[in-house]
Amino acid sequence: MTANRMKHTTNNHGFSLVEVMIAMAVFSITAGGLASSALLTSRIAHSNIYRNTAFTVAQGYAEQIKSIQYMTIEKALIDPETYSIPTKGLTQDATGSMEFNDPLIFGERIGKEVVIDIEEVADGSYRPKKMMMWITTNGRNLITESDEAKAIEITLSFDWTSANFGKEETQHDSIRIVKTDITEF
Repeated sequence: MTANRMKHTTNNHGFSLVEVMIAMAVFSITAGGLASSALLTSRIAHSNIYRNTAFTVAQGYAEQIKSIQYMTIEKALIDPETYSIPTKGLTQDATGSMEFNDPLIFGERIGKEVVIDIEEVADGSYRPKKMMMWITTNGRNLITESDEAKAIEITLSFDWTSANFGKEETQHDSIRIVKTDITEF
């Protein structure tokens, strides 16, 4: 009879240790996944800034080459030791932007230091954030003896480095254009 009178009471006001541990594990996995996603997103955005800058610089050279006379490009292709492709670069100092001669040479890998951003330093001053970029210009005649028009295929191969969270990576890509002796408008 005493067994029936004794009622077992349970405490429904809290969580058991097992429940708390399971909740902590679920929270940790979720937080880890979110942190990993945020880090990956940041890396992709950072990499895209460098990639877009490299493409913009290479496209700038390609556009300049398109505006240069065919004969000048042909001379540079036939005799790269004597002739170069007369392209320009931009630099900036305290007085503003300035153009400078920045020729490309067929078959030669040329290094460029490219400013991608301006960072504020702890002392309040500013310094440029730079990346290294290399451009190799290659070309080949697309004409045969029977062709009346002349054409040169020009490939701008470019490499760039990006320091992504302390890890330096080198990427590669290229742009191709065709330069003809036909006047373009």
